[in-house]
Amino acid sequence: GGMEVGTTVFLALALVAWTWPVGRVLGLVFWEHCCTFQYQQTIPRTPAAAWLVCVYMAATAALGEELIYRALPWLYAQAVVPERWRRTVYVLATSTVFAMAHSEQGIGGILSTFWFGVVAARMYSRYRSLWPLVLGHFLYNMIVYAPWTR
Repeated sequence: GGMEVGTTVFLALALVAWTWPVGRVLGLVFWEHCCTFQYQQTIPRTPAAAWLVCVYMAATAALGEELIYRALPWLYAQAVVPERWRRTVYVLATSTVFAMAHSEQGIGGILSTFWFGVVAARMYSRYRSLWPLVLGHFLYNMIVYAPWTR
């Protein structure tokens, strides 16, 4: 059975509410350790093109990363990790790999991405629905990439 639309939206907003403030604070605390590359540098200057690129980047990252870092590892964990340890191993392993995949963002990015991974992996292991995570990840990325952040 699928998840209701209202529940999906609620969980997506909860994911953003539980993770974006932490990411923002860590970004401010560790800003001097961040890399020189910023995703905003890739966004065109014209408004229509900027929005199109932001939506594309946010959507592809959200869908691809949630499949790779949440859904597929859960299938693997179900097959090889004893049930007693499954959720803990899954949450810690996927969050660590997800954070390391974002290491170009510096220590603040690594820590905030790890936290996002913990919240997202716990939600996925509980609700077994990828759509709230994809929507929440998309919204999070839109906050980060959107033209108003430049």
